[in-house]
Amino acid sequence: MSTNTTRPAAPSGSAQAAGRKGLAARAALALAVAAGAAVGLSGFGLHSADAASTDPIDTVNLIQGRDFSSFKDNVGELNQQTTDLYGAHGISACTGEDSLDTLTGNKDLTSIGSTWSNADGEVDGLITEAIVEAKTPAAAKAAAATVVAALKECQTEPEGHWHYGKLYNGPLKDGDHVWMDSIDGDTGKATGGVSVMLHGNRFGIVEVQQSAGSVGDGDDAIKNVSYEAELRLAD
Repeated sequence: MSTNTTRPAAPSGSAQAAGRKGLAARAALALAVAAGAAVGLSGFGLHSADAASTDPIDTVNLIQGRDFSSFKDNVGELNQQTTDLYGAHGISACTGEDSLDTLTGNKDLTSIGSTWSNADGEVDGLITEAIVEAKTPAAAKAAAATVVAALKECQTEPEGHWHYGKLYNGPLKDGDHVWMDSIDGDTGKATGGVSVMLHGNRFGIVEVQQSAGSVGDGDDAIKNVSYEAELRLAD
């Protein structure tokens, strides 16, 4: 399993567009908060105090290769991680691919991101993640809510186009996450999704593109990946 570290100021428009086109072609990163209909991390007994973390975010707070045992069947053989230690990260194409600081209006956010893919191009799955640190828990919650609201705009798209489905497990609570499935415009099936997590003065966004032939549906993929991402964010 290989790990590369890059230093772009921000993801290029063409690279982001290519990723989004892949999501569009196979349907499907990561919010007014809405009511949901599923049990989130609190159902697993995970709770956190609404307090700032004592340590700054680090790459250990991103999904690691050893976390894949719980969702490998849902996403395929993703064995290459590219890590971005600098700059703000783009969101979804339907938001205009705005960077996090532009979208939230908060220039004090610190973010780290990574993308998991297949080194040989044999698997078309993709996991894109950004973890973000704000100055205060209140600032993190406000920024995460802004991201959720922006992503919810992707629930309404022209017929035949991929879109996000219902927001589950809302409203976003400290120590928990919300998610939406990515719905294929042709088949109507979930093929991944996007999740937003909140923990104290940190929040995270993870986007999953399910590989063709993966075991389980796209809803399994985003939920299982989000569970591991939430554990890492709170670490």
